[in-house]
This record gives sequence, structure tokens and C-alpha cells, in this order.
Amino acid sequence: MRKFHFFWLVSGIAFLMMSCQREPAPAPQQLKNAFSWGGAVSPIESVVYTAEEKEGCHVFYISPTAGIIDTENAQLADDYIKVTVQDPSGTVDLYSGENEVTYKDMTVSSASSSEVSSASLSVNLTSSRTLRLSLDVTMASGQTLKAEYDGFCVKYPADPSGYDVVMDKAIYAYYFGQASAGTTTHNYYFTLTDAEYTADTSSGSPDYDLKEEGYVLILDMFTDLEGDSWKTLPDGVYAQSNGYGDHTYTVNYSAAFHYDADGNRTQLLLAGPLSVETDEEGVTTISGTFYEDGVERTFAFRSTLQLTNGLFNPSLPQIGEDVHVKGVYAEGLYNGNLMGSGTGMMQINIY
Repeated sequence: MRKFHFFWLVSGIAFLMMSCQREPAPAPQQLKNAFSWGGAVSPIESVVYTAEEKEGCHVFYISPTAGIIDTENAQLADDYIKVTVQDPSGTVDLYSGENEVTYKDMTVSSASSSEVSSASLSVNLTSSRTLRLSLDVTMASGQTLKAEYDGFCVKYPADPSGYDVVMDKAIYAYYFGQASAGTTTHNYYFTLTDAEYTADTSSGSPDYDLKEEGYVLILDMFTDLEGDSWKTLPDGVYAQSNGYGDHTYTVNYSAAFHYDADGNRTQLLLAGPLSVETDEEGVTTISGTFYEDGVERTFAFRSTLQLTNGLFNPSLPQIGEDVHVKGVYAEGLYNGNLMGSGTGMMQINIY
């Protein structure tokens, strides 16, 4: 009987010990190109920055909305972390100078330090198009804001003079219609350069020769159309892809080349997304990055794109589109079976 009581006594103690043990704490949430607000995680889809909004500062708009390429649209999307720093090259003291972070009703700055429990910020603008950022804020109220990002960013306004290679000539600029059956995207194909050139399509396919040393950029791009017009390439960020998705360019049919003065060609490695923006004057800027001799270099094409409809083969190629005429009278002349060839010629005049 004593052994029976002893067994239950030991079992009860063991049960109490087990029930008092705490469950392992969950691992800290790891963010990658995302931010969390009070624990709710959102992806970072767009980062736009400007050096003109506040004198002596870089202002970054970090947004969960994809395709944003200017500060105005970032503000219209109305869901962004705004980061203002005087020096985007490392650790930032949010309690000094003009440095500031705002999101919704949260503000972290020298003026609001009494409302902040802890704050750390690191901002590294590693190139004009790439950003590395880490943010961890806890307010006195307990509200938290965290962000981690390492990727592409867009400078606004675009400054072609700040790029390594600036192109201003479109050898060919084609619109080829719907990408394929069952898709909603449309295909644009560009051959761009910074050099003087000659072009020829008499062989049935586009051909060109550079007259001097220069760069050539070939882009095979896909996008949904804005409205019914194909004549303007839609703005936004175009990602590398092997498919025909909206706002993408194919890695298989896009390329960058350098031609030396003797015409020798070296292929360069395109890297990362492309940014497209057309201003109110109709000037289009396409910017991106390629690697040359192992060194990352930035490029921008900036000019007016005169798009040709590649689906249409008019007898007047300078028009490049159908001509609609409302006629009041027409007459036709059939010239018969010419030379016994089994075909005839008909001439129609519309008045």
C-alpha cells in the first residue's frame, strides 16, 4: 500500500513540474524585403527616393505597392514608410539633425524622442539604384515598426547625366501586339544605342551597323496596356522574367553589347529590373544596370520613342497605321487576267 501511495506521489510531482515548464518562445520573425507594423507583415514592393524634397537630405518612400517610380504616386498610394536621412551611408542617429522616420501616426525624430522607447536605423545607398536598409523601432506605447530591405530603388526625378552610359537613339522600336493566346500582356521590342548608325530592313528583318564605338541595348518587354493605346510604353518597374508577365522583360531575348571602333562586339550582362518613365513632353527614360568587365555600370535611354506597329505592313510605312476615309463616291477599273498569270489588277479610286 505504501508503494502505491508513493507511486502516485511521485507521479503528481512530475506532473506539476511538467505543467510549470514554459513552452519554448517562438523564434524572432525574420524579415526579408518586408516591414512589420505591430506584428503584421507587408512586402516591400517599391522604394523611391529623392534628394530634392528636403535640402541636404535623402528622402525614401518605402511602399507595399508595386510599380511606383515617383514620389507623387508613392504619396497617392498613401501607405508608405517615409525615411529622411542626411547621410545614406551607414548607421543613422534618429535623435539628431533632420533625420526622421514616419509611418501612419508614428514619428521618430529628435522632436519626438520622449515618445520612443528604442530606435535603430541603418541606410546604405550602395549605388544610385540599390539600397540596403534596416529599421527597428519600439514606441513608449509598445507599438513596433520594423523593416529590412536589400534591393532595387528608383531615384526621382531621373537624372540621365548621373548614369555611366546614356543612350538617345532608337534604331528600332516595335509594338508586336498581344504576347500570346490566353495572355493579357503586349509585346514591345527595342534596339537602342548611343552611337551613329545605319539601319536596313530590305532583307525582311531589321539590321543595323554602328558607324562608331558605342553601346547597343536590345529589350524584349511585356506589359498590360493602359487603355487601348499601344503608342506609349507604360511606366513602371519591369522585372527580369522567362515568361510574358505584366511589366517584365525576357532574359532570353534581351541583351546589351559594346562595339569597339573596329566593329568587334562584346556581350554584356543585363542585371536587375528596368525603370520606365515618360514625362509630360513625351520623353521616355528607360534605365537599368549591366556588368562590363565584372564592373556594375548603370545606363539610361532618354528620348522620344516613335513606336512602329509591327502587326501592320502598310504601303505607306511613314504612316504606320490604318487610314480611315469617309468617301462619297468610288469607281473601279479591272484590268483583266494580266499576262495569263491567273491574277488580275484592280484599281479603285475613292472620292
